[in-house]
Amino acid sequence: MTPQQFSTMPPVDDFAEMLSDIFSGTNFEATKPSVLEELPFTMRELDSAIHSLKSNKASDECGLAAELLHHTPPAFREVLLNLYNHVLATGEVPSSWKKTFFKMLAKSTKAKLVTDYRPIVTLRLLYKTFSYMVLCRIEPLLEVGQPEEQHGFRQNRRLEEHLLTTNIVIDTSRAYGVPIWVLSLDLSKAFDRVDWQALWQALRDHGISQHMIWIIQRLYSEQVGQVKTQNESSKEFPIRAGVRQGCVLSPRLFCAVLEWAMRDWKQTGQNFGIQLQTNAQALTDLRFADDILLFALSLQQILVMVRSLILCLRQVGLVLNASKTKLMTTQAQPPNRVWLHEETYIDIVRDGSTHKWLGCQLSMSGDQTSDVEFHLHAAARAFWANKWILCDKHVPLALRVKFFEAVVTPVACFGAGHRKVPQHHLRKLDSEWRRLLRIMVGPPSGLDWSLPWHEVLHEWNQHVQQMTQTLNLQSWSYKCIHGYWNFAHHVAKLPANRWVKRAMSWSPNGVRVPGRPRDCWYTQLEAFARFNGNTCWTEYVTNFFDIARGAFIDFVQH
Repeated sequence: MTPQQFSTMPPVDDFAEMLSDIFSGTNFEATKPSVLEELPFTMRELDSAIHSLKSNKASDECGLAAELLHHTPPAFREVLLNLYNHVLATGEVPSSWKKTFFKMLAKSTKAKLVTDYRPIVTLRLLYKTFSYMVLCRIEPLLEVGQPEEQHGFRQNRRLEEHLLTTNIVIDTSRAYGVPIWVLSLDLSKAFDRVDWQALWQALRDHGISQHMIWIIQRLYSEQVGQVKTQNESSKEFPIRAGVRQGCVLSPRLFCAVLEWAMRDWKQTGQNFGIQLQTNAQALTDLRFADDILLFALSLQQILVMVRSLILCLRQVGLVLNASKTKLMTTQAQPPNRVWLHEETYIDIVRDGSTHKWLGCQLSMSGDQTSDVEFHLHAAARAFWANKWILCDKHVPLALRVKFFEAVVTPVACFGAGHRKVPQHHLRKLDSEWRRLLRIMVGPPSGLDWSLPWHEVLHEWNQHVQQMTQTLNLQSWSYKCIHGYWNFAHHVAKLPANRWVKRAMSWSPNGVRVPGRPRDCWYTQLEAFARFNGNTCWTEYVTNFFDIARGAFIDFVQH
């Protein structure tokens, strides 16, 4: 049963009016360049694009599914290649490619207003294939133009890197008594508000040929949208802003225009950020697509940074969402909020509270217990949302366990690589893991319920343990340690210019707080390396990654 069945959906024309306001912008005219320097697409490019289409996805409005294109004969692909080369040479885009169909999905069971719904887009499959071919041509140039701060939609970049970098900076600042300020910037409907004129200029600055920019302009010009439900369709409305939802080009185009704005912002203030290394670039921001963190050493500096950034982002159509933008600090007794302008303020996350970023909880206290508990609560919600199948005795236990591993376990272990692995966190993970498995498996037959509760739990857990051994099911603590070890190997191999490596080498000018140093992320890695006669954990993890994995898991667990 879907959330829409619990609520009364507003009229489709109301949705159309809302989306029309979001996608409002200035019209433009795509100017054909005097020289078309792009070579025609090849059959190899077409085959690669078709191979990139994901299987087991819904068909488009014409009923065309990716599996059909995967098995098309060579003669059909020749015709398709001729069509795409005609578009490349003339800019004559099929009108069906310019129409976007929106389906509105309720965010909750209590959705009543149009803002309580999220739009889901259906694009023509032939358009997607053409987009993959365009992406293949422009992606290398766009990749070169992206800075180390941006990890969204890039190969060999993991979100755990930015989370770990942030936590290391927080831990180091607390250890040396150097206050820092971190601002989590939220942009209102960022992908939908990109200004197209700024987008074209950003692509030029990234070195994209004028021919390919013209093709993208032809794909974007004269766009219309329509909201569709099972029973009715809305009036059509123009789309004149934003990158196309569901298009493979959109993530790259957004990152290009964001970098164009951020580059202009950085040129306005050379002394921003935290100097992690001498004579090196300061840490000013970390990005994962539109999720941005700003770093500064004082409140005055962070306010100057965000005010100037707001102006630069406004030039490309991006608008700050002040209600979801949060400021965090390791400074003692900060104010409750700070004012950006007369009517705009930002709340400050108090010490002991947390803020969600990239699916994990950031705490300026350096304690990651709240992050572990957050993921355990989320895993429990995922379990109860699917209890109807997880606890259905008519479904074989092996299939239910497989479903549990696909739906619940990834939630509990999400982002485990960037977290420390102390014993009390591992106990929390396994305690919740056993609890949910007890509910799913049920009590053993013949269980004496008159026994004391701790004995009942013991027998029940023994029953669950037998099941996990039979099905070779690993505990959540095991999976988190395994993820930690794999991520340590990833970090060990990174070049020195990556921010996580720079953060590890940061030694502030402050005086270290007296007492035993607090454990940092790599403390157990250093201890394990010394235990095996090696003084450098990065060298040991790199050289003995596969051989030492099991020994490290035993080392942490015991």
